[in-house]
Amino acid sequence: MFLDRLQGSATLVRNAVRLRETIERLGPSAIKIGQQLSIRTDLIPQEFSDELIALLDNVPPFTLEVAHQLVKQELSQPVEVLFSEFSEEPIGSASIACVYKARLHTGEVVAVKIRRPEVTQILVSDLAVISILCRFAEFTGIIERGKSEPVVQELRRMLLDELNFLVEARQTELFREDAAKTNRYVTAPKVFRHFSTSGVLVTEFIEGVFLLQVLDGIQRGDEAYLKSLSTQGYNLQMISRRLMNVFYWQLFENPFFHADPHPSNVVVKPDGKIVLIDFGATGTLTSKYRRDLLLFVQSLAEGSIEGMVRYMIASLEPLPPLNLEAYTNEMYHAMREYLFTARSKHSNWQERSSGRAMTALTEVSRKYNIVMRADVLRYIRASFQFDSIVYRLNPDLDSRKEFRRYLRQRTKRIRKEMRKSRKQISSIGSNTASLQLLNGKWQERLSNLDSTLSFLSNHTVQLEWLFRRRVSGLMLLLAWIVSIVRTIAAAVLVLVLWTWCRQYHPLWPISRFIDAGFTFCFSSDLQMLVAHIPTLSERLWFWVSLALVVLLFSLQSLMENLQTPKSKVE
Repeated sequence: MFLDRLQGSATLVRNAVRLRETIERLGPSAIKIGQQLSIRTDLIPQEFSDELIALLDNVPPFTLEVAHQLVKQELSQPVEVLFSEFSEEPIGSASIACVYKARLHTGEVVAVKIRRPEVTQILVSDLAVISILCRFAEFTGIIERGKSEPVVQELRRMLLDELNFLVEARQTELFREDAAKTNRYVTAPKVFRHFSTSGVLVTEFIEGVFLLQVLDGIQRGDEAYLKSLSTQGYNLQMISRRLMNVFYWQLFENPFFHADPHPSNVVVKPDGKIVLIDFGATGTLTSKYRRDLLLFVQSLAEGSIEGMVRYMIASLEPLPPLNLEAYTNEMYHAMREYLFTARSKHSNWQERSSGRAMTALTEVSRKYNIVMRADVLRYIRASFQFDSIVYRLNPDLDSRKEFRRYLRQRTKRIRKEMRKSRKQISSIGSNTASLQLLNGKWQERLSNLDSTLSFLSNHTVQLEWLFRRRVSGLMLLLAWIVSIVRTIAAAVLVLVLWTWCRQYHPLWPISRFIDAGFTFCFSSDLQMLVAHIPTLSERLWFWVSLALVVLLFSLQSLMENLQTPKSKVE
């Protein structure tokens, strides 16, 4: 990088490529960090994020003998007893585990995921080193204080979840059950729990096409391959619409969502059903963030820029002290540009994807020192990856239209459930008429309550908006005033120490050094001023200095309190 600067050829793109190549050489731990940093556009420039997204987790597999040994160690039985067939080569090799294809004695074809030996100890040690390096970087000012901790915590949480295959098995089963109840487009592999441990996971082997292969064919322009997919019944436009539906369903209805839906983790079966695999990384949205996100997407579908900005900023609370007026104006401009670009028929898929809005959000937030929460980061990560899939499958996809279609389907499903509940109530017995009357009255009351809450919600949102603007401006002003007072107190403390040294210890080297420095910076006028200060007892100078030190620490504590993010409730 230094040589590039000397030669005048230094660019962010060249530095980003060099960083990616270095991370690839450092191994799996560094690759995981690079994958996490790739979505942290609030911490790194966009050029670095774009390059780090291209990181491939290709790791040489361990030997077949080691695989057999690990299976026997985890399941207490040899491979020959557990499986009738076991592939000699893995069908997948990643930094955490290798996956083999096998067959149970009952005839079921399964995928056996085996954790790499000693990977737990390696990653735990790496995490400890990473934490120390980040603290050192914050201490030296290379990284702004407090910004690395959320990244390290998210990385630690993600890696520990991925290392424990029982967590992945549980999340896979729950997703499969929830999808079977409310979404016919998606499912997850069946888990064989009696063959699964924290180090080995056995699931059904999914027959179908990995979207990584489909996207590779699209990128290469392989018309023969794409035609063969169409002949087999794979409709890429339908798959893209279903993927968008599945994404909305995960965010707004399911208890959790797949946080790493890259093309290698998405399989399409011949009947068109989508199968998500590898649930080691999942995300959960709070009810508040889910509500704000739903209202943001709804404002986007309606073309309301003001609503987009309002709910986007509300989703980032609590906010640190900042100039909310300037932040709102920049967000308004960014969302306006995104909305107009998304509505244009001449925009490419990268410009119309929601990832563009997320990029604008993170860039503006980074400028105002707003640190993203872990749930927001996982949503942004999943949003980027879903967009990169659906828009490459169908460049003409209209996300706003698909969201309105999803809302209609969701409304129909809710109405169907309500009709089913009314039928159950009406079939209870002799009190049918009274129960129906009671049901009608409660429905009328709930309808009135819903209308009232809707009316109050609109006015509450406006009050919240005004409240946040006033409080944020007040905190910014107070922080500025305290900063000035702290600077004045520090200057007075230095003058007090200098005067004390001149009056009682003028021959000390430190006194002579300070005296020379002040004379050089402020000429002799300051010395004359200090010379007219009355001579006080040394004990009194000590107590004055101590009081000033206490005042400085108090002001520093007050500054930290003012800089602590305040929620709208507070």
